[in-house]
Amino acid sequence: FANYSGLDLPYAPHFTIHADYRHTFNLANGGTVDFLVDSRYQTKVWLLYSHNPGTDQKAYSMTDASLTYRPESKDWSIGVWAKNITNTHAWSMLSLHLLGLPLANFILRALTAFALLLVSE
Repeated sequence: FANYSGLDLPYAPHFTIHADYRHTFNLANGGTVDFLVDSRYQTKVWLLYSHNPGTDQKAYSMTDASLTYRPESKDWSIGVWAKNITNTHAWSMLSLHLLGLPLANFILRALTAFALLLVSE
């Protein structure tokens, strides 16, 4: 059996810092515009118990933002959002193969993504 004593658990950063800023702008027509920016910093994590070279995710930060308009009636809204606007590459899992057979899959967190949303409430 392998001895993992003293090693960090996988996907367990030593600390994270999260901050967001929200503001609602009141418009002359009675509508509102909501602005949100959200950032997160995470220290290095190991993706495997073994701590093999190359199986770590370096410290990184990601930032998302959104802007939403609501008319005075509040019965609908339209908004845009952007995920990972700093285009940070970060692994959330690691892929390992043995003799061509997958032992674990990997996922690279999405690069910058944008969306336009129209919601009827």
